[in-house]
Amino acid sequence: MATKLIAIYNWKGGQGKSTLSIILGSWAGLKGLKVIVIDGDDGGTVSDWVEERKINGRLVPFEIAPVSKFDFSRRTVNGEDFDWIFIDFPAAFNPKIETALSYCDGLIIPIKIGKPELARLKRLIGKEIIQKIPKIFVLNQTLWFEKTWINPIWREVQQLTRKFDCPIVELKYRSDYGKLMTGDLFWDGRKPRIYSGDLWNELRVLFQVVGLPGD
Repeated sequence: MATKLIAIYNWKGGQGKSTLSIILGSWAGLKGLKVIVIDGDDGGTVSDWVEERKINGRLVPFEIAPVSKFDFSRRTVNGEDFDWIFIDFPAAFNPKIETALSYCDGLIIPIKIGKPELARLKRLIGKEIIQKIPKIFVLNQTLWFEKTWINPIWREVQQLTRKFDCPIVELKYRSDYGKLMTGDLFWDGRKPRIYSGDLWNELRVLFQVVGLPGD
């Protein structure tokens, strides 16, 4: 299969990019795909998570590499090919990031809706390089009790994504979503873990939208 290169990116920090990179990389790896997560985030969250798990003898179903080791044009790390590559981008925009994004097959923009987040989303989603990426999705991680459908900020986000034809994937049960990070994600070494039906249904949609197996 051709290598799939997916960017997880938002111009604003604290939106859950690293957590999402770990969850997508873990799920793809557990489905038997050869996966690597490229840690381009300044905080090194993914690298720290992997190191801690390895020290404690826990499962890490994907490989990891710094962005300096990744060849964007060949989609390889030290000459090695992968089925799926997820890139955890830093919360910045510069010529290097712009060039990197130009190689991506898909872009997921995680967002927790508020005025600063909306302002950054407007600036990001309207950029020409972003519009050239074949598939763009906005992952709404606003908790269900934080959002009302009459919220003017939420209406602006909906209008913006419709204007640029960027589907919104809902993840309203983020409180449960965060619990994935403290356990063994989807696998306890013998059988799949069962999470809340609401969380699982939302994650299944996310996986299928990205192009990963949903079951």
